[in-house]
Amino acid sequence: MVVAAIGWAGWYRSSFHLWPWESIPPRIHWCGRDDDRGPGPALSARDVRDALGGTPRKVPEVPPLWRRHDVVAAVTEEDVHRRDPAAAGCATVISLRLAHGRHLTYELQGSL
Repeated sequence: MVVAAIGWAGWYRSSFHLWPWESIPPRIHWCGRDDDRGPGPALSARDVRDALGGTPRKVPEVPPLWRRHDVVAAVTEEDVHRRDPAAAGCATVISLRLAHGRHLTYELQGSL
């Protein structure tokens, strides 16, 4: 039982970039890419709207267990497909919504 729990915790860590008991990941995997936590403190909803360049829309929730947070982006993959069915793409900056309307910014890995 202990070996199974340790194995599951290791799988969770490698899949979601955090341990099961943590709630704010250093990296978010979304839209087939990894986004790293950006520098700086948590931002207000207005600051996030300005940083994302549009009205934030909910994409996935992370982590998948316990204290979940909404991930928001100004452009989703569905938006891109709606404009051009042959196109693919996602937002390069996303935000993790915390309590009290505060957000942490995440940027596409390698774009910092």
